[in-house]
Amino acid sequence: MSHHEVLAAVANGTHVLLCGHSNTERGYLPTLRTKLLEELKTETDFAEAASLEVEVSQTDADPLEIV
Repeated sequence: MSHHEVLAAVANGTHVLLCGHSNTERGYLPTLRTKLLEELKTETDFAEAASLEVEVSQTDADPLEIV
């Protein structure tokens, strides 16, 4: 939401909670990793599946910073 959209919503008595696109998805990544590995194992032969790795970054962060 833009700044003015938030102001209009608040003026109309609406509560606004902005979580941020990047941060709301980051918590789901471990679940996505598991599901992706399961899917890859069903779509590939066993030898190929055994060598596959799916990693979730430990250093990735939201590109926006609140100052």
